[in-house]
Amino acid sequence: MGKQLILYLILTFLFVSQLKALQIREVVESAEIQANIARGDLNRIKVAHDRISKARANAGYATIEFEASTGEIFLRTSNKRYSPVSVFLTTEKGFTYKLLLTPKNIPSEQIILRNLATVSDHVEAIKKSDYKGVIAKIYKAMVQSQGIEGFEVISLNERIYFNSQFKARIKAKYQSDLFQGLIIKVKNHRDEVLELDENNFYQDGVAAIRIGQRVLAPTQETEVYLINYGRLVGSKNKHLAP
Repeated sequence: MGKQLILYLILTFLFVSQLKALQIREVVESAEIQANIARGDLNRIKVAHDRISKARANAGYATIEFEASTGEIFLRTSNKRYSPVSVFLTTEKGFTYKLLLTPKNIPSEQIILRNLATVSDHVEAIKKSDYKGVIAKIYKAMVQSQGIEGFEVISLNERIYFNSQFKARIKAKYQSDLFQGLIIKVKNHRDEVLELDENNFYQDGVAAIRIGQRVLAPTQETEVYLINYGRLVGSKNKHLAP
């Protein structure tokens, strides 16, 4: 087996492992969030568009480490902890959340909390950012299948629906607090030539669209690179096929 194939298999395994260990939860002020965590191992907890300023748990139930540069925490329970652990989080924007975390024999987890009340701040941050430069960097990273600083890179194989003329699957997602990049594989399943244009993929919140090949013969495939503001595609997105 060639070295390139071995490297590809290793990266694929790492991407799939990362996907399984990422939990994104939509929350509101004073919400109680239930989630599973790895028993005896580090678990990362982050609040999107905000920073954790305080985190409290009963003494002896869990240890908490703060990452000052990112405003997130890393939590670890003992190997003998089986009952849920309550953790109270306070953020710099004044929100408080209660987490009910159940230790399991699973790999380390990443839990990201998203509060819609921070959306206005999120939009202002986009306006102030060098968004054109960021979009160019996201596109370059997706085309070259590389990581990019500040982004979660998640390997996927999810169907996504745009219209009945072609079949599409999300192959990878690049996610940050401000932007989302999607690599979408499109296949012409008809018996005639298919012509693609940007209107096939546009929806509110889309920042940029790049189509690899616009004309597809029957059964032919291409990749489409979609860059969104924020997080348009997720568990509740209407475009995801059931």
